[in-house]
Amino acid sequence: MRSLILLAALLALAAPARAELVQVPSRTGVTVPVWIDKPTKGGAAAWVLLYVGGTGDLQLDGGGPPSSGLGTIYIIGSRQHLREAGLGVVVVDAPSDRRNEGMKPMYRRSPEHLQDVGAVVAEIRRRLGRPVWLFGHSNGGITAAVAARGLKADQRPDGLILSSATTIRSRGKPDSPLPAIPYGGPVLIVAHQQDACSYSPFSDSQALMAAFPQAQPKTLLSFNGPAPTSGDPCGGKSTHSFYGEEAAVMQAIARFVLKPH
Repeated sequence: MRSLILLAALLALAAPARAELVQVPSRTGVTVPVWIDKPTKGGAAAWVLLYVGGTGDLQLDGGGPPSSGLGTIYIIGSRQHLREAGLGVVVVDAPSDRRNEGMKPMYRRSPEHLQDVGAVVAEIRRRLGRPVWLFGHSNGGITAAVAARGLKADQRPDGLILSSATTIRSRGKPDSPLPAIPYGGPVLIVAHQQDACSYSPFSDSQALMAAFPQAQPKTLLSFNGPAPTSGDPCGGKSTHSFYGEEAAVMQAIARFVLKPH
C-alpha cells in the first residue's frame, strides 16, 4: 500500500501543471511575469497572449491572476471559454521594472515594450511549440498594434485580436485615418456598437480595419447588447468590456483563432 502511495505521489510530481507562473527574461535585468494556463483538456491548438487594458499591472504571483481590479476584465476573468475551446492562454503582466507604474499608453509605444512583447512571443513559441496569438483589450490594443508593426521572425505573433482597442490618441485629428500597420497575418477586430468609452468609439472600428491593409484574413466582430451599465464607461462592467456578453464574445474569438475566416 505504501509503495502505491509513493508511486502516486511521484506521478503527480511528474505530471505537467495545468497552470504555472513563469518569469520570461527580456531586457537586461528585467523579466516579464506570465501565467500559463493550459486548455481544460488535451493539448493546445494555439496559445493566446492576453494583454489587459489600463496600466496592465496585474501583480501576478504564484496564485494566478487577481480576482479584483484589472483581473476582472473579461479577457482575464472569462479566459476559461478559450481554454474550453482547446486554446492555451498566457496572461501577461507588466515587466518587473514597471511593477507599480504599469504600462501606460506612452510606454506601450516604446522600444522597451516592443522588446518585452517580442521576448514573450518567442519564449511561448519556443517553450510550447504552437502558433502564438496576441489578444489586446482597450490599451492592450496599443500593444497589439505595436507588435504587429515592429516584431519580426520568431517574435512576430501568428495572429492578432484587438478588442475595444484604444484608437482616439493614435492620430492627429479625430477624423484622420489611423497609420497603416504592415501585418499580413489574420486580424480580428472586436467592438461593441454601444461602447461609451471615449478612447474606443465604435465608429473607429472601420478605421481600425483599414489600418491593416495587408491582413489576411481580417474580420470585424461587433456586438450590441445588453444595454450599457452605470459607472465607468471604460471599466469592467460596461459595454466597453462586453459586460453580460463575455461568454459569447470569447467563444466567437476562439472560433476565429481555431479557423480564421
